[in-house]
Amino acid sequence: TGVSTYSKIEFHEMAQSCLKDENFEFIFDECTIESFAEKVKELMTATSGCVGDNVWVELLAFFDVNSKPQIEERIGALCTSGYDYVPFDSKTGNHFQFSNEFYDGGTIWNYELESNVDVNRIEIM
Repeated sequence: TGVSTYSKIEFHEMAQSCLKDENFEFIFDECTIESFAEKVKELMTATSGCVGDNVWVELLAFFDVNSKPQIEERIGALCTSGYDYVPFDSKTGNHFQFSNEFYDGGTIWNYELESNVDVNRIEIM
């Protein structure tokens, strides 16, 4: 039979989360497990009462879970929930017919040009 070797095994007593009572929000270019963990690590550094810098131990306590895959599942759910569906109509402040016309290319938004200078006054360069 084969020989198995295990290394870097850590046992942790479940501690209270130092971030449990904190209010915070993260802004990401891309929400990934790694970027989320990095933001939590930065938050831990800035929060009094956070001892140590092991972000995974903190996340175990914060999410009240028992394994890294459970942490990753929770982070995945949080990242997914950050992408809310917002109808285009609500962003433009116009009726759905405006949106349909916009996509068809028939609104003032499709032809409007912005300039700080009167077009008739532009000199030849």
